[in-house]
Amino acid sequence: MKNHLFKMLPVATLALTFLISCGLMTRAESDVQMDTYTLSDGTSCFLVPLQANSVQSTADYVDIAVLVDVSAAQMAKEVRQCGQQTVESLLENLPQNARVQLFTVDNETESLTGGFVAVDSQEMKDAIEALKDNTPLGASNLEKALETAANSFDLLENSDRSIVYVGRGISSASVFDVMTFNEIVENLVCDHISVHTFGNGTATNLEVLGALSNQTGGYVVDPAVKNGKVAGLLLAQATKATVFWPNEIVENIFSEETLLYPNPLPPIRSDRETYLIGKTTDDLKKFTISLSATQGNESKNLKWNVFPSKSNSRNQYLYQLVDSASKDNGKTLPIAGRILLNEMQAAIFDATENTLALTQTAIEVGDTENAKRLAELVEAKMPGEKFSMNLANQLNSQDDEQAITDQSTIIEPEVIEEPVAVEPEVIE
Repeated sequence: MKNHLFKMLPVATLALTFLISCGLMTRAESDVQMDTYTLSDGTSCFLVPLQANSVQSTADYVDIAVLVDVSAAQMAKEVRQCGQQTVESLLENLPQNARVQLFTVDNETESLTGGFVAVDSQEMKDAIEALKDNTPLGASNLEKALETAANSFDLLENSDRSIVYVGRGISSASVFDVMTFNEIVENLVCDHISVHTFGNGTATNLEVLGALSNQTGGYVVDPAVKNGKVAGLLLAQATKATVFWPNEIVENIFSEETLLYPNPLPPIRSDRETYLIGKTTDDLKKFTISLSATQGNESKNLKWNVFPSKSNSRNQYLYQLVDSASKDNGKTLPIAGRILLNEMQAAIFDATENTLALTQTAIEVGDTENAKRLAELVEAKMPGEKFSMNLANQLNSQDDEQAITDQSTIIEPEVIEEPVAVEPEVIE
């Protein structure tokens, strides 16, 4: 994980109580299956997908701050057109009570509408023309853009608030490290502002976009989508989805030794999954998650019956996912929904397979030193697993064979016999 992202609020609203139920449980519409993977030492890693049903919003307005990257990195004609089409499609598919403020983002963040306006207003039409006439220049300051957009909302109004970002997710004009990420996310979550993102341009930073949307209860457009009209439609739909903002920290599910990430839990959406991951040495049993969360101005009670699945080799990636989350309490996990989770799973598998292949090659060519170094990396990724042990056995076997070979080629030291003493000839 690159060191680009923000922070999860220390006091996120999230009252989460985990009740363990060991008996029979009546299945309900909120049943979910927990993915699991058990290591050879008995430790189980798990992932619980949480998603809530949509409810009718009681907000008077849907307020959206739209950030469009117009830095020099967006110079390519097709990239600019895609960004413009995304904005136009977004506006066409928003509800009637939507109000939008359109910003351009480079070194500075400039409002093209001068405030929140109706999507069909003359101010918005003029702003769209100004966006089309804009010449991409300079670098992108993502930190300033997000702060400007967050500060543009009137928090006293009864509105659903979100930010839509269209760009690469790269802040080349400012340092955008984990500390900066955390501070921005904390403020966004505190004010109940979700961030929806569309990676537009070359070399987009999906880690930043994914972590930002994950922690703020936002939506990430599928990276495979390159059509601005489709992206705009998906972003518009995201602004209409229901977001539940948890009220307290997560309580332990099994024993106190159970590790849970992220903690606090990110917001729960109605249109994608939010993931709770962790590991435990306890036996995996059925349990119930009861969650009190805020939606709009109301408190809602959510409930899931969780059924652990059997350990499966396809879930081996969970060990590395949990290990990564343990470094920062899961705050920078870029897994906003199943598509991004699958992306991360594939990346972990590919990296492990590549390391295994390099290790095997090193063993076959007799490069023991590099083979051992690579085998240690595999062991760190998947401790105690069969392929790790197989590598260790091959290396030990290679060491034994080398020792035998070394013994068979020992050069015996040359033995120099003492010369036979010759008695001096006696001449009479």
